[in-house]
Amino acid sequence: MEFPSLKLIHFRVTGRAELTRLALTVGGIPFESQVVQDQDWHSFQPSCPFHQLPVLVVDGTPMAESAPMARFAASLARLYPVDSDPLATYRIDELVAFVQDILEPVVMTTKEQDPTKRVESRKQMAATWLPGMLDLLDARLEGKTGLQVTLADLAVFLLVVLFHTDWLDPIPKTICSNHANIMHVYAKVAALPGVATWKRLYHADI
Repeated sequence: MEFPSLKLIHFRVTGRAELTRLALTVGGIPFESQVVQDQDWHSFQPSCPFHQLPVLVVDGTPMAESAPMARFAASLARLYPVDSDPLATYRIDELVAFVQDILEPVVMTTKEQDPTKRVESRKQMAATWLPGMLDLLDARLEGKTGLQVTLADLAVFLLVVLFHTDWLDPIPKTICSNHANIMHVYAKVAALPGVATWKRLYHADI
């Protein structure tokens, strides 16, 4: 299969581009990953369709918005059943969106400049809100953890990976560990050959 020419443009902290980058890597889709340094952003920004990153350049055309970007990448990688029952794609989209619902408030804590307030906010999340959200995700995954890997599985995998890092301390790195369905999906994706490549190229520290 002939693939389009792809360039994924993102900040040093990949953020919303990571799901696209993982999908392309797992699928063995050739692409270039370009980092825009903070000091270059002001001059680079006008070239982006909505003046924000990430951007995926497809055969020379810059395309924006991380959600459709990830679905496009997953379609190329056969991780998103574009020719299937619309309900099947809805199920994938639902899970990807709910993972984002979990991620957004957690990631927003990184913008807190006061270290004490940042730590306290994360402690409160870990004690109350996060366990409940993970319970909901785990319950929704019941019966949906088969052998076929989808974009939703990659989103769940990245959620667990994020909690395994030091970036969100003091949220416990084991916060997902007692959620069997979440951890089953994590293990399934972690075993993919493409994930080893993804780690080697972009995340040797995890």
